[in-house]
Amino acid sequence: MLAKKIIENLKNGNYRIERRDHCDCRFDWSIENGELVCDTDDYDCWTETVWFIMDDLAGQRDNTLGVFSSGIIASYDVCFGLTILLRNASVDVEQEIANAIKDSDTYKQLITDIYSPDARNDLHNRRKHESLVKWLAKEKKRYLKI
Repeated sequence: MLAKKIIENLKNGNYRIERRDHCDCRFDWSIENGELVCDTDDYDCWTETVWFIMDDLAGQRDNTLGVFSSGIIASYDVCFGLTILLRNASVDVEQEIANAIKDSDTYKQLITDIYSPDARNDLHNRRKHESLVKWLAKEKKRYLKI
């Protein structure tokens, strides 16, 4: 049974934890009433999520559940907590795997440095800063041409 393999891998440390964030936002800078303003169009942006991955089980399935081709078993984020990400798993099997994760040291690794819904999306902040630098350089060129 695949659920037993997942729990066995958890006990043996046969997994990896990967942190991800994503940002496809567009940042539009302007000066309005003497103040710098940034209008942000959020397309597909999310704060740091932690993935619990078992590469050796990627794409496997049995009669009770399946693991997606990415090998992701679960994710953790500050808004939704621990989420089991398996195909066709029953609520009981998901709960069994969630409990095994929560009862292990792995859970501490998943939640480290993620404390609140205000967790930072470093990629979003970096892209916003870069867009400001580009906008300022363009504005400087435009200003100097006058």
